[in-house]
Amino acid sequence: MLKYVRLHSRFDGDAFLFTLPPVSHATLAKAHEAQGYKPVSAGFVNFGPGGVVTTHGRSESLNLGPLPDDAARIAMLYDIVGVQVHEDAARHVPTQV
Repeated sequence: MLKYVRLHSRFDGDAFLFTLPPVSHATLAKAHEAQGYKPVSAGFVNFGPGGVVTTHGRSESLNLGPLPDDAARIAMLYDIVGVQVHEDAARHVPTQV
């Protein structure tokens, strides 16, 4: 399960970081705080068949969940680096309580 954190800097805009367990979302975000980045969303991302990108869950260590456009933004990043992702295939899957 791939974890992600979306960071924001007033100078550089948004950046996405990815990691695998056992690294926590908080550990990932803390490594970039000195450069002025603050976590704005976090959760888990899946890359499914047919280029479907979904975000789900939330970070307990940061107490943050995904923003509505996280899946689409992650899909755009992967498309830029050459991973085939369908334009309409990015979506957030709400956590059911």
